[in-house]
Amino acid sequence: MHTIIRNLVGAAALAIVAVGAQTLPSLAHTELTSSVPAADAVVEAMPETLVLTFSESIEPAFSKIEIIGPDGLAVGGTSFAIDPANGASVIVTLPAGLPGGSYTVDWAAVAVDGHKVSGTYSFDVK
Repeated sequence: MHTIIRNLVGAAALAIVAVGAQTLPSLAHTELTSSVPAADAVVEAMPETLVLTFSESIEPAFSKIEIIGPDGLAVGGTSFAIDPANGASVIVTLPAGLPGGSYTVDWAAVAVDGHKVSGTYSFDVK
């Protein structure tokens, strides 16, 4: 009798975990899924734009992207906008004439569901 009850309790717990695991993707927060240039990439020349793609659309008014140059200072003259073809992608426009070296992209994004996430990645320009 105790074995049957123990098995029923174990099966019920397993069912609860399985149902909970199925709902996790819907509870997940946005994340950076790709970038151009990619994280840790080495590129021949400074691109005119960077593209950051997230797992869902973001709210530009509550998001920020800052580029830190080889001198450790924020690069001035940058701007970003949502890609009209893909609301989950952000296009960052860079000023002309930036030198080679290591660049860090420091980003904070607020998804349309209101959750804020942030991160950094780097790339090098020869």
